[in-house]
Amino acid sequence: MFRYGQHAEADIVFLQNTLNSVRRNYTSIRHIESIGGFGSATFGAVVDFQLRVGLPTTGIVNEETWYRLMYVFENPPQTPDPAFEPIVNARYFTLVNLNLRSAPSMSGESLAIKPQGASVWVWYYISNDSWFFVETDEGQTGYMKAEFLMREGILP
Repeated sequence: MFRYGQHAEADIVFLQNTLNSVRRNYTSIRHIESIGGFGSATFGAVVDFQLRVGLPTTGIVNEETWYRLMYVFENPPQTPDPAFEPIVNARYFTLVNLNLRSAPSMSGESLAIKPQGASVWVWYYISNDSWFFVETDEGQTGYMKAEFLMREGILP
């Protein structure tokens, strides 16, 4: 059905708005700020949803993912998820190809690009901007956006 970068724009916008709506009760699903186009934020939100409801975390909106999303949208849980609480001094994994940056900002210099599934050690969290200070397996340190990292089966 929906794959990274492939589908009708109106369908993608509907998917994004539905994920943002479901997020009110499933706060572990990342917010999609830029509506339109199936980019890395949408991919990450789909993975978050799949993880939250126990589906394989492919980032692809197949039939099972779509029907589960529609069910959750129409039947929200009685109790919302707890608020986001980052876990530091823990290993996380990249959800997409991700820049290791020199500063906690998208304008920070890219020090390296870690491929999807790469592991990093999180040392601390910068709450006002949702950035983690991390160390790679190779010993490089820098900053990564928390929304694109996931613990083993646990969202940030």
